[in-house]
Parts: sequence; structure tokens; C-alpha cells
Amino acid sequence: MQAQEIGQEGSKFVMEQMSIENIYDYMFHLLQEYGMLFRYKLTILSRAVELCSEKWGCCPNGLERMYRLETMVEEPAQRNPCVLPPPYSHHALQALLDQNAKIKRQVEEWES
Repeated sequence: MQAQEIGQEGSKFVMEQMSIENIYDYMFHLLQEYGMLFRYKLTILSRAVELCSEKWGCCPNGLERMYRLETMVEEPAQRNPCVLPPPYSHHALQALLDQNAKIKRQVEEWES
């Protein structure tokens, strides 16, 4: 029963939070931060070709075209990709650690 609740909560999280827009925002911010770690200057090659979003949407197959247009991102979001919850208070952290220790002891008893 508890496993079903965990599964349902996981599915709910995926449906609410894992939208293609949130994934693209996360990837954009991740790559932007990663790019700041480079120690060399990036240069654009003279033979490079810029692709526009209209070209991305042009496909022979109607379903593929529809998917590409639906998932196209106009611009990066102006918000951070995720918000971390506040840190545990001392008492809440200690309660969590005590609960984990109790669970481990219980499992060890079952195994012996």
C-alpha cells in the first residue's frame, strides 16, 4: 500500500513538474553554467551554418513536424530551473536520522 502511494506521488511529480519546457530550461541553464567553466575562448567557424527555428519545424512527416513545433522553445525562461527546499532544522534532521537508524535495525533483525 505504501509502495503504491510512493508510485502515485512519483507519477504526479513527473506529470506536474517534468514538462518539456522545464526540461529545456534546466538544460539551458546547465549548459550555460557549464560553458562558464571553459578556460578557452569559443570561436564560430567560418563554415558554420546557423539554423533557425522555422527550419527545425520543417519536416516531411506531419506528426514529426507537429511534435517539433509543440516542443520548440521561443526563448529561455527568466527563472532558475529549480528551487531547493529550505535546509532541515536541527531537530527535523535528527528525527530523520533516528528514523533511518530505526529502519536499518528493523531490517537487520528481519534478516537474522
